[in-house]
Amino acid sequence: MKSKNNRRGETLLTVKAVKTMYVFVDESGCLRANQAFLAGAWFTWMPVFWLNVARRLRHDSRFWRELHFHKVSRQQNDRQYEMIQALLALLAKYRKTWYARLLYVSEADQLAGWRDCSCVDIYDNLMSRLFGRFGGHFPERRCVIVLDEKNRPHWDNYIPVGLQAFLNRSVGVKTDTEFEIVTASSETNDLLQISDIVTSAMRQLVVPS
Repeated sequence: MKSKNNRRGETLLTVKAVKTMYVFVDESGCLRANQAFLAGAWFTWMPVFWLNVARRLRHDSRFWRELHFHKVSRQQNDRQYEMIQALLALLAKYRKTWYARLLYVSEADQLAGWRDCSCVDIYDNLMSRLFGRFGGHFPERRCVIVLDEKNRPHWDNYIPVGLQAFLNRSVGVKTDTEFEIVTASSETNDLLQISDIVTSAMRQLVVPS
């Protein structure tokens, strides 16, 4: 907030808009404690730009279903493949409008530590570690983190309530960042689907399937 005087000597207060970093999170691989898996966070401060990109690609590719990297086929004229290929090209072209951070869990001792945990507990632990390491290290002072709602059972409220509180009292205090956690459906959220493409494509490089 800043103050200045007008021509009549009156003090006026102006509020500077707080820029927001948006983070879309996906995981690739089975969240069982005996298999390697990867969590990915796709960061952008230009969500409207990328929403428009996705809509234009859907129109050009005539592909309207949910994008899934692992569902790409080898068939000719696979519209999903065409759209993903075009999307990856645009991600490379506009690389200064986004970045990604990945947490890859593959070591035997790391996996052993979660052997007796449920998938829900593993996911909660994974998200806490991911944002404990990468959250808040950007110039924006507000951060909205979007998680796929399918990963959350209705009876567990650690996400969004618990994780949001954890980030604001730990990472947020250190980096002066205000965190907000929301959930959305990956079936209808194009930016969550972009996170899926980036995360799954990176896992394919380290765990070919």
